[in-house]
Amino acid sequence: MDTFSRIAAYRAAYPGFDLPAWRRYAQTLSPSLGPMCEKDASAYDMERDVLPVLRYALGEGFARVAAAHQALSGIAAWLPDKMTALAAIDFAPRIIFYLGLCNGAGWACELDGAPVILLGAEKIAELGWHEPDAMADLVCHELAHLIHFALRGNLTKPERAVWQLYTEGFATRTSQLLYKENYYHLDQGGWLAFGQGHLAEIKAEYRRRWMSGEGTSDFFGDWHQVMGYSNLGYFLGCEWMRRLEKRMSLEAIACLTAEEAARELRAFLAG
Repeated sequence: MDTFSRIAAYRAAYPGFDLPAWRRYAQTLSPSLGPMCEKDASAYDMERDVLPVLRYALGEGFARVAAAHQALSGIAAWLPDKMTALAAIDFAPRIIFYLGLCNGAGWACELDGAPVILLGAEKIAELGWHEPDAMADLVCHELAHLIHFALRGNLTKPERAVWQLYTEGFATRTSQLLYKENYYHLDQGGWLAFGQGHLAEIKAEYRRRWMSGEGTSDFFGDWHQVMGYSNLGYFLGCEWMRRLEKRMSLEAIACLTAEEAARELRAFLAG
């Protein structure tokens, strides 16, 4: 679902952002979208965290929004065949390019009872993920989440520290299988080189936080940092998946029980 023309029209009418007008725009996409985004964004400070990003995307950063939209145009041509070759999944998720409330550059979820990939133009612009490689990897990452959820079905999730590394690692690695080996759209400012050079230390820090109950959420999200870098959990999780795929199929990895996932993670972090 391509809403670029509606984003451009919104920008022309409300360059500084207007929430009631945004609600009307979201309503044209789905009655459920606006309330879902506002509920998710309620954890943020609107003035500090959301409005500056929206104003950038609608202002000087709009060229990035346009570039992201352009990059999407070719992805749908090759992605379905890649997906069906990778896993036996019988669904066709919608991809919606939209103006969100900083809900994420990519968000794999359900909307109106169907799987969707939401691509937030404002976060893509803020993070600089508008180039073709980054956009392809971002779309494949979110598609990989939907593949994971579909394969797992109703299996119980493990605890949060295990689940987040498991799901993001699965999506990161599967995106590479769908798009480009060893490619990370997160690789900016020496991110990948740092991860590769400090894997043992990253493992040790994740294990320490998990075992102590301190929490591991800082390994995920551009608003957090660990060891001076954001999003190291995506690299760490991908390395975990690489270890698993040496002896398991993609389907088997996707369907680890809560107990199996925790056991495998302990072994990986200790190795």
